[in-house]
Formats: sequence, C-alpha cells, structure tokens
Amino acid sequence: MPYALAQNRVALVIGNNHYGQLDADHQLQKAINDAQAVGDALLRDGFQVLRGTDLTRAEMVDKLYDLTSRLQPGDTALFYFAGHGVALGSGNYLLPTDVPDVAPGQEMRIASQSIAEADVISSMQDKGARVSIVILDACRDNPFKKTGARSVGLERGFGRMPEANGVFSLYSAGYGQSALDRLSDDDRNPNSVFTRVLVPLLTRPGLNLDDLAYEIREDVAKLAATTPDHHEQIPAAYDQIIGGRVYLVRDSASADQAVSSRATSLPVPTSAAPTPPTTPTPATLAALETPKAVEPARSPPSEASLAAKVQAELNRLGCNAGAANGDWTVQSRMALLQFSLKEKLTLNVDQPDQSMLDRLQTQKSAVCPPLVKIPHSPEPKRAAIPHRAPSPVVRNYAPHPPAARAPAAAGSCFMFNGQRVCE
Repeated sequence: MPYALAQNRVALVIGNNHYGQLDADHQLQKAINDAQAVGDALLRDGFQVLRGTDLTRAEMVDKLYDLTSRLQPGDTALFYFAGHGVALGSGNYLLPTDVPDVAPGQEMRIASQSIAEADVISSMQDKGARVSIVILDACRDNPFKKTGARSVGLERGFGRMPEANGVFSLYSAGYGQSALDRLSDDDRNPNSVFTRVLVPLLTRPGLNLDDLAYEIREDVAKLAATTPDHHEQIPAAYDQIIGGRVYLVRDSASADQAVSSRATSLPVPTSAAPTPPTTPTPATLAALETPKAVEPARSPPSEASLAAKVQAELNRLGCNAGAANGDWTVQSRMALLQFSLKEKLTLNVDQPDQSMLDRLQTQKSAVCPPLVKIPHSPEPKRAAIPHRAPSPVVRNYAPHPPAARAPAAAGSCFMFNGQRVCE
C-alpha cells in the first residue's frame, strides 16, 4: 500500500513564543501563529492534529507521549515545532519555555532540560510509524549567545543530523544559517518567513514531499533575499523514505490511486446506455474519490510473516538468507547486509520492516553473486598398517662384584665368610 494512503495520520504541532528565563531580545512573536496555521492546514489534509503552545519541558514530553500513544504500525506521524532550538555537539535540541539561561561550559544543562530531535524521531519509529515527518522552524539565532564570550552550541541554526530510514526532515534553514522570524520590524505577516511559504504548500493537491521541499527551498530563499542585508536562508530537507512518493493532501493521492487500481473494475455501460463522454463527469470523479473506490487497507503483516517474505526476496536476488520461515537468523542478517552493500544502501539488518520488503520487491534482477561450490575431493585411503604387539623389554641386572676392602688397621676385627677374624 502506498505510504500516502496509510490509514491513520497523526500530527503534533508546537509553538513556543515566551521563554521566561531568556532576555527580552530572545522572545519570539510568531511561533504560536505558525503552529496554529500549520495545524489548521494539516486538519484540512485529514490529519488528526494535537496542539501545544508555550510548553515547558514536562508539557512537551507529555504531548509527545500523546502523539506516540495514538500511533499504530504502518501509520504516518508528523511533528512540527516553531520556537528556539540549538545545536550541541552532534545533536539538535528543541527548547521548552522553561529552559534556563546558561553560560559557556554548561551545555549539559541544555541537553538535559530540552527535547532532542533524535528522541522525537526514535519515539515515532519505535511505535512502528511507516512514515515519520519532522518539520522544524527553529533555526533562529542562538538564544544563549553572549557578547564577547564563547557561544553555547552553534552560533546560529541547526547541525545536520544523521539520516534515519523512513524519515523526512525539513528545516527552515540550512546548516549554520538562521531562520527569519520576520523580514523587518514593520513586517505585518502573522507568520515567520518559512511558515508563510510552507502553509499554502501543505494543502496543494498533487504535491508530494520531494516537490514540497523543492518549492519551499526556492521561495524562502527568494523571500529572505529581499531584506536589506540580503539574508541567506535556504531550507534543508533530507528524505530517507523509500517505497513511493508521499502526498499530504489525501484526496489527490487517493484519486490517483483509485484511477490506477480501479479503472478496470468500473461498471461497463449497457448497450442501451448512452456512450460516456471523453471527459469524466463530476459524478464519475466523485465516484472515484469516494472511499468505496479505494480498496480497504490491509492490516500490517506479523513480524514472522514479514521476515519470511524478506527472506524469500533475498533468496530470489541471490542473497542466501536461508529458509524463508520467518526465523530472522544471523544468516538472514548477513544476506541483507550483503544486499545493502551491493546497492549502497543503509538498512537496519537487525529487524526486517515493510519499507525493506518494498525495496527488495522493486529489484528485478539478482544482486548478490552466486555461490560457487568447490567439488569435494575425497582424501585417498592410506594402506592399513598391521598391528604388532610391542616387544617385551627385558632388563638384565648383573650383580656387582663386591668392592675390595682396604687392609684393616692393626688390632682390628672383621667378618670373613661368616667368621669373625681379628688381627
């Protein structure tokens, strides 16, 4: 089933404006408006939308739990955050409203009192989300930057995170760039530069995620360049979703799917009926777009069934995964690793998933080289050696002659042939 037609689609949108422990220059004006606008657009797309504004860390954790508790394997999850964020080390962190104002050398306090982007992604994937979408409008200037002091984290923007399978990530600015909250102090638009471009794209029919990323990259860059200092802001997107294009507007995707999968099953007009026009009538299009025109979603296969299908596909491609019995053994993992190396992919070989199966099924020809069997040459038989009993070992002990005695001293006695003789 294409990702765009996943049965359950849940989104969490958060906007944080007011940071109680940061100075006035680092309070935001439009993050809450951004979250409201994005949430409304996703509602029109058919998402179940959870919302939060000016959340503390504990409240952000609770909202994230609320999101993941509604997810089932095969669902689509979307997380949107507008507010402050900072890059520390190799990770990006989203700042709650109660984050403390820290000095250089206190990065650990930020990491422990914020929400790591990696934790957001892993929490959605741990629930079996087939597609995870993360949109962060949080690449504003570092709120912990102190004049004349070393910065806490990157001076501006987010760092690049390692891509995770099944995840589409969209950032309001590229690596080391800052995202504009407004074009100038006179900018009356209720949304940030990034979100004011994003919202119309979220509801555009026929636009998949890759096309959305291209459109927003072009439009935001042009808009940011209109500032007096020709600000550079180029949104960055990283797509690790395989198995098909993802559409946020359900109607366009489902209509396309209905046309392609159900075209042959439409009722055939009788001879008495008039010939249908070349252009479909509105009633025909409505019939195609009704839920009845789309085949009901199938429940996701069990882990053993999925593993067996992956093993069968690996064997078909020449990668020896062993028996296709659903027992994901070391041999199966090594076969998948061999396939991923041949195809230059990054796959989690520890546990098969649906995206992995979809990728294998798109491969038409063998990938892994066939195993060459070396004929076994039996070792030549050796002539039998007759058994011989060991020869007895005979040891002859010859008596030693008695040692000669020295002449006895005068007046001494000694024994000779059993007789005592005295001189």
